[in-house]
Amino acid sequence: MFVAFDYKAGRRKRHRGRVFADAVKTATTTHGSLLLVIRSEQTKALSHTRRRTKWDVASAVAEMFPHIASKLPPHRKPWESENEWLGLFMALAASVAAWEAFRGRR
Repeated sequence: MFVAFDYKAGRRKRHRGRVFADAVKTATTTHGSLLLVIRSEQTKALSHTRRRTKWDVASAVAEMFPHIASKLPPHRKPWESENEWLGLFMALAASVAAWEAFRGRR
């Protein structure tokens, strides 16, 4: 299971963030779960553009996995909410970054 969670920011949140941060800590220390920490810089490094946005990272992932490229949403307008398909690409970007970190490439 991949979870995108900023532990430090979670500690500053109200109830849910603190509870989830404690749950992550418990799962890794008590239950022996493996936790690979992926920083946003690692997922952003997948894109080779100057100003890396989520869409740029998603576009880079779509190039890596052409069979899902058709699901890449168009750029959103400033007044539009984020397309739900972008989450799929960001999860895939996190897993690619985790794999590369595990292999020691980045």
